Amino acid sequence: MENKTSKPALPAGRYFKYAIGEIVLVVIGILIALQINSWNQNRLDTIEAKKLTKSIYNDIVRDTLLLTNHIKENEDLLAYNTILLNKLKNDNATIHTFKKVAEDFKPNFWNLESFNNTTLNSIESSGKIDLLEDDLKIKLLEYKIAQNECLSKINMEIYLNRINDFSSLYNFGRDESKFLKKLNENIVDVRRYANNLNSLVGYKNFMMKGYISSSKKALKKARLLIDYINNLSYD
Repeated sequence: MENKTSKPALPAGRYFKYAIGEIVLVVIGILIALQINSWNQNRLDTIEAKKLTKSIYNDIVRDTLLLTNHIKENEDLLAYNTILLNKLKNDNATIHTFKKVAEDFKPNFWNLESFNNTTLNSIESSGKIDLLEDDLKIKLLEYKIAQNECLSKINMEIYLNRINDFSSLYNFGRDESKFLKKLNENIVDVRRYANNLNSLVGYKNFMMKGYISSSKKALKKARLLIDYINNLSYD
């Protein structure tokens, strides 16, 4: 007997359209899910970039304080050393002038050993630097180059060699040792003594001008970075 309550089979065309509709709905769902996931990841990346930028900003602010003090201290030492160098260059200078300059000479100077690059070094090694804006990455690279110029030891090594050359033969500074004082009392080769002292004091001037110049360049880059970061928007 024919079952009159059963539903008639769907025509092939209607079934095909139904299947296509189901597939389209699934694809749309997947695309929406991917879009939501991408949006959420971008949101998290933005939050992380903002956090890293703030940390870099704090490091650079500390650098500006470090560089400002470094420049001031070295400018004071340079001014003092320039006075001594001018005494050596004076047309009326005598051996006694040179001995007095050797006594007053201060070999010390302020040399930077490092910068506050904890955050930058960390994000470079982890690959998170790609989260930062391209312009910021370029400015950070320029700043790091300026830092490396400040940390260069080439001129310092030459300067230290000249100190060793001079002090191996003569004495400088206000030493209370009677024996050391005698080293400067009976100088046999006056020309050699004068040339060595002039070379030492003169090279210190040259070296310190270079350090101050590179420090000012780094300070300028740091301040530009601070201004740039202050104007960044992560909205």
